[in-house]
This record gives sequence, structure tokens and C-alpha cells, in this order.
Amino acid sequence: MESTMPTDFGDIAAYHSHEASRYYVLAQTARDEGNIGKAEYLVNMAARHAEAAQEQQMVMMREPGLSTAG
Repeated sequence: MESTMPTDFGDIAAYHSHEASRYYVLAQTARDEGNIGKAEYLVNMAARHAEAAQEQQMVMMREPGLSTAG
């Protein structure tokens, strides 16, 4: 069961990190059961959440009010 994404800006990175870990565990279980296709899908989902967590952490480290627009 997937967690509900928080609305508190500071908790979003933690949510994505948690989901990445959860998907990696599910992928390992699928791999252990011999379901390689499912394992690959779950690893991709984990990677997407890990990337989102990293991006969120980078955004939170920027100074408030700075625009990413050029």
C-alpha cells in the first residue's frame, strides 16, 4: 500500500526516501521469487522516488525567494 504524500514542504523529501526504500525491498522480494520483470519495474519506481527525494532536498537547501527562472 502506497503512503499518502504529505503536504508539508519539509516532509516531501522524507516521503520520497521512504517510498524508494519500500520499493527497493519489494524489488528484492520479487527478485528472490524469480519475478525479474516485476523486480525491474519496482527498481525503476524506487529510482524515481530516490531522484525525487534528492531533487526535493536540493530545492530545500536553496535560499528562500530565489527563482529558478533565468
